[in-house]
Amino acid sequence: MERDDLAPYVKSLQRPANFINLMMFAGMAVAAVAIGLFVFVKAGNSEADVAAKMQSILAGEVQPEKLTIVRKYSNASRHGTPYRHVILRGSRPAEINSSATLQFYDSVDAGSTVTGYYFPEGYFIPDAIGHDQELAKWAFLGSGVLMGAIFGTAAWRGWRKSQNSD
Repeated sequence: MERDDLAPYVKSLQRPANFINLMMFAGMAVAAVAIGLFVFVKAGNSEADVAAKMQSILAGEVQPEKLTIVRKYSNASRHGTPYRHVILRGSRPAEINSSATLQFYDSVDAGSTVTGYYFPEGYFIPDAIGHDQELAKWAFLGSGVLMGAIFGTAAWRGWRKSQNSD
């Protein structure tokens, strides 16, 4: 590049406030897209784990166990949404403290039994799985990309405005 081609870039760098705003919005754009992609991939991996466990169950590789509901409780979050938990006991010595979907939480009571399957990472209870991960992963990806586009547009407009004010 010739020296005259670099003049607009040098002028924008000479104004620290414009440069800081540009970098802030550009950084926020990249972060929003990265978070959306991360959650999308994480949810996809979780779906793959559930599918692999279900395949093992259907193939008969893992035997069902009756788990007894010891108690259930709900903790309020900072945002007012309750976190529902169910304490279960199976044939292994430790109790299982499992987060539960509203449907599962409402369908069980203390003393009732559910079917679970033991895997090395813990018990898997098919009835306790939420089936909204597919929608959630696409929502996170879409909102991450949308927020990235909004912040990227703000960065672009700020840069263009600084170039036009010269």
